[in-house]
Parts: sequence; structure tokens; C-alpha cells
Amino acid sequence: MFTYWIPFYLVSERHLDLRQVAYFAWVPFLAADLGCLFGGVLSPFFINLKFSVLTARKLAVTIPAVLMMLAAFTGKAPSPGLAILFFSVGAFSHQAISSTLLTLPADLFPQRTVATANGMSGMAGYAGGILFTWIVGRVTKSLGYGPLFTAIAFFDVIGALVLWGLLRTPDTRSLEVAL
Repeated sequence: MFTYWIPFYLVSERHLDLRQVAYFAWVPFLAADLGCLFGGVLSPFFINLKFSVLTARKLAVTIPAVLMMLAAFTGKAPSPGLAILFFSVGAFSHQAISSTLLTLPADLFPQRTVATANGMSGMAGYAGGILFTWIVGRVTKSLGYGPLFTAIAFFDVIGALVLWGLLRTPDTRSLEVAL
């Protein structure tokens, strides 16, 4: 959402011209870069506090997921600057989650299957990105951006809840037999 639709949103909804978009549209991308670094530091922080690796990963997903809820205010922000700030918080949060999730295959699968698991999760992510981009285009055309900002604010929270509900320490014996 953030990567592809920020410029369109700023032009169509915030009525910025191309020069204004160029001045400010890079800020959420910098925030996303910082989110990657934050996500990479968060799990080790919790591990150093003596949490198990999987609990540390779950916490490292949950904190930015809660922060992501601020993205819901993007559409109602009183100024383009505040809208960009909320975009930035969303980009930061989502990338912090992404950098944490990239480590899960190494935590959950036997060494000989990590690359396959990572590749399959990447393929699913890109397929979801294609589908979501198509959906965003349809929804913005008929309903505008407001419902999308609300939805993306809660998607990561729902994902964190699913992670807490489903992620357990794997039984490596049964994984090796199955693979």
C-alpha cells in the first residue's frame, strides 16, 4: 500500500503537485528503512531480556503492529504534512514487522529446508502484494482511501494475533520426517 499508492494519494486526495510530492513523498520510505533497522534490533532486545526466541519474535511483531494503528488517521489528517507523518509511521511499523518475519523460517524449519520455506513465504507475499494492489485500485475508485487506511491499520494487528495463536516451538522430529 505505502510503496505504490503514496504518490497517487498525495496528488488525488491532498492535491499536491508533482514538485510537492517530490519534496515529501520520500519521507515514508526513509521511515520504512528505519523500521527495518528497528525490527532487526527488537528481537535481540527481548532475547537479552531472557524471553525465548519465538516469544521475542512475537513481541517484535506485536509492538510495531500496535503502532501501525496510527495509519488509520492518514485519511482524516488535517494537513498533507500530518498525512505523510501517519504514512511514515505505517511504513516504519510495517517494515519493522517484515524484517522480524524474515527470520522466522530459520527459527522454525530444519537447516536444509530454510531456503525453501523462505522462498515459498516470499512467493506468497508477492502474490498477496499483486492481489492487494489490484484491490486497492478497485476500492479507491469506488470508496476512496479512507476504508483502506482503516483496514491496513488493523491488518498487522490481526496478523500479530494470528502469530500469537499459531506459532509454537516446532517439534523438529516430526518436521524432518514430513520433509
